[in-house]
Amino acid sequence: LNKEEILTKFSIHSRQEKNLQKYIDSIIKYNFHTNLVGKSTLADPWSKHILDSLQLISFIKNKSHSILDMGTGAGLPGVVLSIVGYKNISLVDSNGKKIKFLKRIKDDLGLDLNIIIGRLEKIHNLKFDIITSRALAKLNILFGYSQNFMKKNTVLIFL
Repeated sequence: LNKEEILTKFSIHSRQEKNLQKYIDSIIKYNFHTNLVGKSTLADPWSKHILDSLQLISFIKNKSHSILDMGTGAGLPGVVLSIVGYKNISLVDSNGKKIKFLKRIKDDLGLDLNIIIGRLEKIHNLKFDIITSRALAKLNILFGYSQNFMKKNTVLIFL
């Protein structure tokens, strides 16, 4: 799908579109000195990153559910979900440069995000309704990381 088709398919309004574009532009700019995403994916960021993240909407109907984005990197999918109205998102990454980027995006776009720097296996006492991750590790590793953050009915969505 191209940008216009993505905007239509997910009913993205103009303010959200502007923020998504600002986010993409920031990734491209920051990626020159810090590897946030693969360079080849930047030729078509709407399809490679935004669409990939927006697909979660069909699985997360309640925009108030608590969401954990493990090993968030550039903030995919967590930042995209926040831009389109999800309210209770925590982003975790152990890379200080990526956390710095995420804090800048949070401030620039006025997003309500909880940004946590640290290794997943060392973070405790946080529980979430939804746990997601994109291109972080193999499934068995992701399941292991998820255990500390799960409630009774937590849903896991790995991309």
